[in-house]
This record gives sequence, C-alpha cells and structure tokens, in this order.
Amino acid sequence: MKLAVIIGVGDGIGQAVATKFARAGYQVAMVARHAEKLEQYSQRIQGSGYQARGYSADAGDPQSLKETLKQIQQELGPVDTLVYNAASHHPGELVTLSDEAFLEDYRINVLGAFVAVRAVLEGMRTLGGGTVLLTGGGLALRPQVGLGSLSMGKAGLRGLAFLLAEELRPYNIQVSTITVMGHVSPTTPFSPDRIADKFWEIHQMPVLPVEVQMAPDPEPAT
Repeated sequence: MKLAVIIGVGDGIGQAVATKFARAGYQVAMVARHAEKLEQYSQRIQGSGYQARGYSADAGDPQSLKETLKQIQQELGPVDTLVYNAASHHPGELVTLSDEAFLEDYRINVLGAFVAVRAVLEGMRTLGGGTVLLTGGGLALRPQVGLGSLSMGKAGLRGLAFLLAEELRPYNIQVSTITVMGHVSPTTPFSPDRIADKFWEIHQMPVLPVEVQMAPDPEPAT
C-alpha cells in the first residue's frame, strides 16, 4: 500500500486532503502539533474503513519534524507522496513584526517544507520516484500589507517548489505547488474538499505542472 504523508493537518485543507488520499487506497500519516485533534481525524477516517494514523510534530522545529518523519518511515515504509500544508501568520505590517515572529512564520511556511522533502528523499529514491505537493497561496503573486509574513512565506514556498522540481526531476520525483488564489472556506469556490480534489487531480497526472493556480470558476456568459 502506498504511503502519503500530510504535514499541517487541521480542520481545513489538510484533513480534506488526508481523507481524499485515504479513500483512494493510500495509507495516510497525518502530521500536526495537536495530538488530540489528530486522534479525532484518524478515528474519523478509520471509522469509514480507511487507513490513517496521526503523528505529533512541530513543522517549525526542524529536529521535531525530522524525528517524526523518521518514525513514520520506520513504521510504515518509504513515502510515495508528501503533502506540505503547514502555514503560519502573524498579522500586521512587516515593519511592526518582531524578529522572532518573522522567523517563526518563515520556519513553518518555508523551512519546514525544505526539511520535510529532504527527510523523505532517500525513501522516494528507493521507490524509484515520488510526488511532492505544496499548498501555495495567491499572496505569493499579490502580496498584501497586513499579511506580510504569510505573503513572504508563500513567495518563498513557490520559489522552493520551482527549484525542487528542477533538482529532483532526474530522480523521477515530481514537485508541484497548488496556488490557491482566494480565501479557503466551505462557502466559497475554495472549499477544502474542492481543493483536495484538485490535489488528487494533479497527483494523478503523468507529468505534474510545477504550479497550478486554483482560481474561481469563470462566471457564465450572459
């Protein structure tokens, strides 16, 4: 059974993506800071007859993330698909943020993805390939004052996706960022379930585009 690791599982995109992959027959390992929430998500997926386990780790702490990914691979095997969905945001203008707040967001938004990819790279090579999917955001293309640290983070993540896609292509490891061009909410075109469907659609492609911009459906012509 193929293994998908979802980092940054909460009530939105992460849980929806985890459920999507589990229903498609994957063993799913969900990673987040809050063990209690992970247990709830795991029970929900298992209760529907699919396989999922939760692992607690802090995406902003490289050592914590490395140790957890090592444990997952020791228990479940090499990772076929890695989804990085973790994000952090301190509101306010950039010039008002403390150094610590800026770095905390950067560690979670960008560094965590870099650490995670490196942690699963050897296993993907033994499999002969793999897939890395990164949750991007429209702020990478249109930065917004007041959302400065998240704008910087999504821009950094987008750059990381393009670089990794080029570097890992020789190993048959495909990297794509799904750039969500709007606010995630069940009542919008950017519902978690719809985004999860897009993740799966991209994952199924024989050759992944490096970036997919997920925009609202166009208004019908009148």
